[in-house]
Amino acid sequence: MVTFTGGTQGTYQPVMSQNDPAYPTSAPVVPGAPRPDISWWKNGKLWKIFEMKFPGDTHTAAQASGIYNDIARDQNAEIQELDVGRDCDCKTGKAKPGKC
Repeated sequence: MVTFTGGTQGTYQPVMSQNDPAYPTSAPVVPGAPRPDISWWKNGKLWKIFEMKFPGDTHTAAQASGIYNDIARDQNAEIQELDVGRDCDCKTGKAKPGKC
C-alpha cells in the first residue's frame, strides 16, 4: 500500500522512499492521506490501482469523493474495484474471467 499526497496543491504524488527516492514507500502512513488497497507499479510508474471490497464493505470518504479516481488520472493509471463476493471464484482462489 502506497500513500499519496498533494492533491490540494496540484496533482497527487506517491510518498517516496527515503532509502531509494526512485521508488514509493509503503512505510509511512500519512494521517488523512489516501492509501489505495493495491498500487501496482510497472517500469517505475503506477500502472493500476485496485480497490478491494468484501461483503458488507462500503466506500471510504476518499473513495466516495473521487480521490482515488483523481490519483489514477494524475498518475496516468487505471483504477479497478474488485468486489470479492461478485468478482472472485472462491473455489479456485482466482478472479473470474475479465476481472484482472
